[in-house]
Amino acid sequence: MTERSTPGLRTATWRTTGWRVAGWLARVGLSVVWIAASVPKLSDPVSFAESIANYQLIPRAWAETPGTIGILANIVPCVELVLAFSLLSGIGKRGAALGSIAMLLVFSGAIAQAMIRGINIDCGCFGAAVDASADSFAILKNVVFLAISMVILLEPTTHPRRNRPSSASPTKNG
Repeated sequence: MTERSTPGLRTATWRTTGWRVAGWLARVGLSVVWIAASVPKLSDPVSFAESIANYQLIPRAWAETPGTIGILANIVPCVELVLAFSLLSGIGKRGAALGSIAMLLVFSGAIAQAMIRGINIDCGCFGAAVDASADSFAILKNVVFLAISMVILLEPTTHPRRNRPSSASPTKNG
């Protein structure tokens, strides 16, 4: 007797394929964003350190301590690069999606507090390469990147070895 393809299986296959394509596009797109954000910051850490200081989030005593903001100015773009390469390679993609979500929430919070306090500054999102204000549009962009991160996080994983019956398991005849 021949087995017939059922519409439910076909739908599930298309749904899985759709998620895989969406996940791949999301990973590549977000990787490009992280790389584009990190490279200018790494090439001009002094300008990025000034952008961080302009948010006035760090206590004055820390900001006046040599190197404190400089450490952040070097760590943030390195983390962005690690996230980008993890997303591109697919290794630890869910962890990278969670890391992206965390970073984007911190960035959005920093922008929101600057807006609330009336601090009119450049967001520093892409270093000195792009002149972008820390405003509601910057938060909106982060919301889009958060949605992309959620697609990556929710992308179903397929493990062919887990779906196949093992050769040692008994088969039922009947």
